[in-house]
Amino acid sequence: MAQNPKLVVEAFTRGARKVGAITLRPITMGTILVLEKIKCPLVDDSVIAAAKKNKGKFAQNLQNDDVARLIFVLAHTGRESLALLQDGDAAFAAAVLDFMDKIPVSDMPLLGSAITEHFSAAFSTVVGGAAAAEKKTEILGVN
Repeated sequence: MAQNPKLVVEAFTRGARKVGAITLRPITMGTILVLEKIKCPLVDDSVIAAAKKNKGKFAQNLQNDDVARLIFVLAHTGRESLALLQDGDAAFAAAVLDFMDKIPVSDMPLLGSAITEHFSAAFSTVVGGAAAAEKKTEILGVN
């Protein structure tokens, strides 16, 4: 039995999160794949390890472009984001800019907090992080 079954249930039942006019979709493996494709620092293993040591706080400052791309990906399906990326960086950047033009700057602090909570909830049941996952795949002969 899990040490904190409520935490596990909340992590798996948490759905979309509404912040102002933006709906953050649940974080899925598709979300992670797109974030890796756009080289989002929040899915970089070294950044995640540093955040764990810093009680969940990301020491690395994200650039405005990183934040805009992250918000866009969290608000769209993986398929939508991937289709734009396949059309090229300019198409993706234009879609991100059009989307971000609809978000008032005054919503950004609340949106930032919501994204932090969204990520924390999504990864709250991950045990051992990336190192444990690598070890498991090595044991299973997947690598």
